Amino acid sequence: MRRPNSHRFVGLTGVRLAFSGDQATKPLVNANSTALASGAPVFPGFNLVFLRDDGVTFALLGGVPWWGLSAVALGIFAWCRVAFNWALPQSVWCSYPETGKFRRDSREFEEALVTRERCFGSTR
Repeated sequence: MRRPNSHRFVGLTGVRLAFSGDQATKPLVNANSTALASGAPVFPGFNLVFLRDDGVTFALLGGVPWWGLSAVALGIFAWCRVAFNWALPQSVWCSYPETGKFRRDSREFEEALVTRERCFGSTR
């Protein structure tokens, strides 16, 4: 019998292993940064090269502290979350004003989505 959360367990295990491997190799690479600056051959045509770049993409926001980048990321996440919460229920409320505002996990919301599918032939 399959566990109901097996996909989540496998995903979280993979994340933990990747994070642990990353954190374990950082001290090793930093200790050998001068040797890796010129490149260490792994196999023909592929060299492992150590390069330090504080920028995000193409050296944009170079030198910004980690907390500044975290604040930008959290701001973008919050904006996306608010936009998503506004967009989905708003489309249902505009099409079905008699239903009023209700929680997305309520039965009325599911009924409104089913009604929308029947009327417009659309799916979620």
